[in-house]
Amino acid sequence: MPTTKGVNSLIKAAWLAFLIWGMLMTAERLYWVNADSYSMILASPLTISESMATGPTSYGALCHGEGATLADKSNGHFIRCGFTWSPGSTFRIENYEQFAEWMWRDVK
Repeated sequence: MPTTKGVNSLIKAAWLAFLIWGMLMTAERLYWVNADSYSMILASPLTISESMATGPTSYGALCHGEGATLADKSNGHFIRCGFTWSPGSTFRIENYEQFAEWMWRDVK
């Protein structure tokens, strides 16, 4: 009988870990969408090159086909990779003014 008890405990622990992960992902997503700023701890600094800004895939190349969202927050400009509820990478653009100039240079 101890084996069944151990398996049940393992299943409960896995379920609890999944619930905690889901709650943390939801909290982070709500923070990303609703907050005026975004934590520097959760975002990696990024300097975008001219070729990245003007290339055919632009900053989306950072995300390896996962899709990218560009957000303007009070403490900087951020790129978030991944879909709406999936975990993804978040980058803080260190050279946003230069990036915007390159990106919009050919748009009339």
